[in-house]
Amino acid sequence: MFLYRYYLSSILLLWSTSSTEPCLSYQISHVKVQHWLQGLNPLIYGPFRCNVRPYEHARMYRTPYLFNLNSLNLSRYNNGLNNSKTVVNSENYNAVYSQTSHESQSDEDNGLLPNDDSTQNNLKYKATDRAKLISHLCSYDDNPHLIQQIQSRLSNYEALINTFKVNPYPEVTANYYDEFTSVISENESLSNGEETEKCYKVYGRVESIRFDGHFMDIVNINRDFKNYTNAELIQKRLTRNNKLQVMFRLEEPILVDNGHYDRELSSSKDEDEMVLCKQIVGTVDIGDVLELYGNVKKTNSGEISIVPKRIKFLSKCLIPQPSKQHGLKDIETRFRLRHLDLMMNDKSRMYVLKRYHIIAKVRKFLTDNEYMEVETPILNHYGMGNLAESFETYYNKLEQKVKLRIAPEFSIKKLVLGLPFKKVFEIGKCFRNEGTSLIHSPEFTMVEIYEKMVDYNKMIQLFERIVDYVLSYDNLGTMYEVKWSRKRFDDAIEEYTGIDIKLYNKKRLEERLEELNEANQSSEQNSAEQSKGTFSTWGEVANEIFEKHVVPKLRYPVHITDMPLQISPLCYYDLKEEGMSDDGTSTSTTNSGHPTDCEGIADSVDPTKCRGSTDTDTNELNGNTDGTYGSECDSLTGDCKLFSNRFESYLGGMEVAHGCTEQCNPLILASRLVSNNGEATSEKGVETKHTGRNEVDREFMHSAFCGMEPMSGLGIGVDRLVMFATRAKNIKEIQPLPSLRKL
Repeated sequence: MFLYRYYLSSILLLWSTSSTEPCLSYQISHVKVQHWLQGLNPLIYGPFRCNVRPYEHARMYRTPYLFNLNSLNLSRYNNGLNNSKTVVNSENYNAVYSQTSHESQSDEDNGLLPNDDSTQNNLKYKATDRAKLISHLCSYDDNPHLIQQIQSRLSNYEALINTFKVNPYPEVTANYYDEFTSVISENESLSNGEETEKCYKVYGRVESIRFDGHFMDIVNINRDFKNYTNAELIQKRLTRNNKLQVMFRLEEPILVDNGHYDRELSSSKDEDEMVLCKQIVGTVDIGDVLELYGNVKKTNSGEISIVPKRIKFLSKCLIPQPSKQHGLKDIETRFRLRHLDLMMNDKSRMYVLKRYHIIAKVRKFLTDNEYMEVETPILNHYGMGNLAESFETYYNKLEQKVKLRIAPEFSIKKLVLGLPFKKVFEIGKCFRNEGTSLIHSPEFTMVEIYEKMVDYNKMIQLFERIVDYVLSYDNLGTMYEVKWSRKRFDDAIEEYTGIDIKLYNKKRLEERLEELNEANQSSEQNSAEQSKGTFSTWGEVANEIFEKHVVPKLRYPVHITDMPLQISPLCYYDLKEEGMSDDGTSTSTTNSGHPTDCEGIADSVDPTKCRGSTDTDTNELNGNTDGTYGSECDSLTGDCKLFSNRFESYLGGMEVAHGCTEQCNPLILASRLVSNNGEATSEKGVETKHTGRNEVDREFMHSAFCGMEPMSGLGIGVDRLVMFATRAKNIKEIQPLPSLRKL
């Protein structure tokens, strides 16, 4: 083995000194070369390679241990060319790559600590420092050769600057580029091997390098937004005609563009900037953005290719790209490094593009139908009662705490009171400081729509039209129509659970909820114990039954109407229709064949107890300690009401929209808001540590007392609408930059 190493190293070194093409490093996998000539280092470790380009390490792994140029005393000229622009300065080269012998690899001079060498002081970071700095950004990559690959890309970066005098990140003025589709379509009729004289200028990102740089593939998915139609956003259309093959003639000269040339080549300046093609191609890495100018040739295999006469670097990629075959596997890495996921994953890119397109279509539909877009503040002094928990921040100038809005409802209502608009809408961000799930996100996008002088039935029709418009493929003339159905809240619960919620008071309804949780094997463990005793009203218990045991079964498009009033404090209900006569006395009329809440609460209980009875014994017997039976007992009218004029729309088992006829009676609004804000609760009714911090919005109440016109509202969750349109299973998939825990 010793003799084998001895003779092998002798042959390699003698051949390198006599060869016309200097070998600065050697690619011999798993071989240790004995450096016996110098007597300094008996073994130099790592895989070495023979390459005619000392600055080119784009497609090979390279270790930090390289031959020292001074000790090898090799020729410093590349390929024997005398052009000064191709000369490699060995001192700078050694400084950049920290090429030292084994005995010089001490803690003081190992490429990691500062050095007093004047050449190295001219660099902000040494090569190894920069490589390690960049590698920390690539914690997702388990490639053991990551640092070597980064060093290789840094060497190419230095070669562009020092050897070719090229700025890898130039400023680009407005310019014309040919689309890949036009290049391919105009030359489709060429015969195999035929080449055109017409030149094209294109740009794109390098996706693959083949045959030592002879062939490359560049991709360019950038298009004008006006060209994005629904059909083109389908994944197949996104990936069609966005790739172009590049064929370099490595043995011919090529112009390296430093940004001083126009579209046409200038023959008077070309000679000074011409270099051998394989020299500049050696500095190209996967992920680089290039501008290419040249004619088109159809290869013998029938592939349309551009043959560059001029090349310009637009951006240098210093981080190795994930494998195109395997991509990013880790879900958290995909969401945390979203830019990389969007670059590599066509499906992720389609999700985000579809999202933006849906928002644009919703805005266009509303503006075409004479809805005026408005803006309202995101920071507010007041919350939204017990609707949800708010994010808080501090306003330094005002020296006060403010909250991020949960919904723009109060602000829009105040705004439309003074503006001469009948129909308004806003598309904006909203925030809820609560948990996350596959369909829940603390930060989400809402479309809030309000129209005067209509009821909630008009909002249902409006939402159906919006969904049909958004899902229609206009460019193909295909109109998509969703078949909707309507179902009352209590009827839906009775259909899927067999429980007629109108026959139970709060305590008995909680018992039925506990029974359902225990019977449902798919529910969370101990869910019955967690839910028991955490609800303050009958409506919250009924809503819990609906969300846990009905919503997962709503796979078809459906509008759930007549939601419980206790979870709809800002919604309108008809007093007269539900049992209130003109003079304010109680009647026994029914709504749509359903008994009034006082008639249906409990058969053996005096209905007068629904009016806020103080008979403690009777109330406790039936599970009530607050003098009510879970109904909304209005202090002004004495009316007890179970359901409101509010609806929720479900697509694919998700609540996508909700709306209602707005309550404009300021006295009723004041009563409900004060009652709901008396003790701060979460969405499930659980008391929180922020008790008492949600104050009544006094400006909103002032606007209500000024006389709000009758109106109805509609809120659409953009994120869930996009999930339905794209069939995404996780809300983070359709968010451009989802929120994650900071590392």
